[in-house]
Amino acid sequence: MVYTIEGLTLVKTIETPAANPKGVGALSLTADGLVALPAATSSGAIAVHSLSDAMATEVEIAAHKSPLTALAFNEDASLLASASTQGTLVRVFRMPEGRKVFTLR
Repeated sequence: MVYTIEGLTLVKTIETPAANPKGVGALSLTADGLVALPAATSSGAIAVHSLSDAMATEVEIAAHKSPLTALAFNEDASLLASASTQGTLVRVFRMPEGRKVFTLR
């Protein structure tokens, strides 16, 4: 759930998979305010939401076949890195379109 700081008003509820016991997610501190979370639709998918647009889903990325274990934006949120429980790959995506630009082994 996402709340405003001023009055703790609920802005949006985001569905995430039940199997996210470690609370995997990433937050960018840019003007757009992007939030990346495991998508509720399929294991290994990433849902990227915009805080500046009432939490509209910007893009959903089919990143891995296994559940996610790590997500991180770079400083200006132009790239998003992800890793899964498989532990063999780190994938990097260009934001906001979610296009894969690197796979690291």
